[in-house]
Amino acid sequence: MKQQSNVRHQFRVLYEHLVLHWAISLFPCDSRFWVQT
Repeated sequence: MKQQSNVRHQFRVLYEHLVLHWAISLFPCDSRFWVQT
């Protein structure tokens, strides 16, 4: 079960990364703001 939890964690990290990349692509003007913060 520990291995399953690890896979779920990796999927969550990948999902968050894709959402963040999508948000930056959708709002290129806000990318500078996100980088500064």
